[in-house]
Amino acid sequence: MIETTPSAELARNGLKNGAIQTWSHAFLEKCRPWFYVDWCDSKKHSPTQVIMLGTPDILKEFSEQHSTSIKMVYIVTPPHINGSNDWKLEPLSSISVLPGMIDECQVYIYELRNGIRYADLRVDDLSELQSTDTFLQICVNE
Repeated sequence: MIETTPSAELARNGLKNGAIQTWSHAFLEKCRPWFYVDWCDSKKHSPTQVIMLGTPDILKEFSEQHSTSIKMVYIVTPPHINGSNDWKLEPLSSISVLPGMIDECQVYIYELRNGIRYADLRVDDLSELQSTDTFLQICVNE
């Protein structure tokens, strides 16, 4: 989840009580993947905007809003998931779930547009996974 504190709120056009709130900084609750989404409101023909979403469930809910037109979804992964020394931002293609649970947690499998797959919990060999249920297929509107 993405968190912030009330002291980080910035005044927007001199007003703090408007519909839009801005923040000088935010924190990640845990060292886990999150999503950077380019989108626009198709009903308002608005320019592309960016939203940061903290979980697959929130991403799915956001993508199912009727006026939301997704331009691109990126997954931002920490080093222990992407196998590098750094955080990475990469284009996402789909999210699947393993049937059942591991250590009382749902295990998500993230497939990138280049075919690489990541799991959010330790899974020994992703190439051998046969049975996953599609959780969210990313439909990009260009």
